[in-house]
Amino acid sequence: MTAKNSQSLPVEVLLVEALGHETYLSCLLELDNSTKSHLQARIDPQEAVRGGDRIGLAIDREQIHLFERESGIAISPL
Repeated sequence: MTAKNSQSLPVEVLLVEALGHETYLSCLLELDNSTKSHLQARIDPQEAVRGGDRIGLAIDREQIHLFERESGIAISPL
């Protein structure tokens, strides 16, 4: 999670799942008025995030996992 800048993805947090040792976020990425995508992110549990927050997410290319929408099959390498 980062401050919003050109290197981060601007997302709206829809759901926060705090599991103790890690926290998962369900987010909505809206790049323009017609392009919206849902994404899941794992963040440090020390970060204070709530549903409805708008945050910037930085992507670590070594840690990203992508999946094909219809089949759910993993897409790799990035």
